[in-house]
Amino acid sequence: MTTAREGEHLRRLEVTAGEIWLADRGYARGDGLHHLAQGGADFVVRVGWNSLSLRTARGEPFDLARRLRRLGKAAVRAEWRAIAVTPGGHTVPLRLVVRRKPVEAVQRELKNIKDKAARRGRTRRSGKPDRRSLIAARFTVLATSLEAPSGELFDLYALRWQIEIAFKRLKSQLHIDLLPAKHPDLARTWLLAHIVAALLIEDQADKALAFPPSAQRRAA
Repeated sequence: MTTAREGEHLRRLEVTAGEIWLADRGYARGDGLHHLAQGGADFVVRVGWNSLSLRTARGEPFDLARRLRRLGKAAVRAEWRAIAVTPGGHTVPLRLVVRRKPVEAVQRELKNIKDKAARRGRTRRSGKPDRRSLIAARFTVLATSLEAPSGELFDLYALRWQIEIAFKRLKSQLHIDLLPAKHPDLARTWLLAHIVAALLIEDQADKALAFPPSAQRRAA
């Protein structure tokens, strides 16, 4: 747990060699990926068109948004090699694996982007979204150090959604998001107590599911 002044980052976490790390776009930072690589771990991280500072093997700028635009409407999948460059000058070789989103998902993403741009326009006098964001909204892009087939990588990344489901349960059932305390120590106590409660509930639920009532009746 961190304070409100600190953000999420892969560098905060201990890495064990041989692990595979799955992370969303919020963690797509070059120094975070370098931290994983230095620890001997692999990664599958979703990235946006401007998440990473990318270069080609020749050291030339790698324009991800431009490459996505060139895919056109017919391409469903694509793959490129690139090098992520950290603010400190370290480099991380990776693959960029691309898959076009379903039409419904694209429409939702485009609406979100346009709505956010409209809200910003009330204060910045510009309600138009970046064209590159509109292009990238049509694709899911993963950065990875693995050499597995792209279909397996997307299946692997889909497992990360279980984390989102867990947080949704914490919010809807235990209301962990309704934080009544502002002091860091009190807030930490509140969060830890709710996490302990969630773990106890999960443990009891697993035991109950392992012995359903119908099975007990048959045993009797």
